[in-house]
Amino acid sequence: MENSLAEVNRMSSTLLVVAADVSMINEITTELKNSVNAIQERLTEAGGRLASVEDTAKLLMDASEQNTKRLETLWNRVEDLENRS
Repeated sequence: MENSLAEVNRMSSTLLVVAADVSMINEITTELKNSVNAIQERLTEAGGRLASVEDTAKLLMDASEQNTKRLETLWNRVEDLENRS
């Protein structure tokens, strides 16, 4: 009988330790989930910014190509006018 009570007391102590460990694990898991969610939000925001930068870069490249063609046309006209005079 004494052995049974002692064993129950040890089990009870072990269960208390396990319960405390589980509680700590749950807290850490919650913190990790919050951190992951924050990182996901930042990545989503960064992705939006990157898309905006890519769009702007594309517009600038297109405008640069168009300006280069216009400049070439104007330069050809200048040369033509110089050759006529």
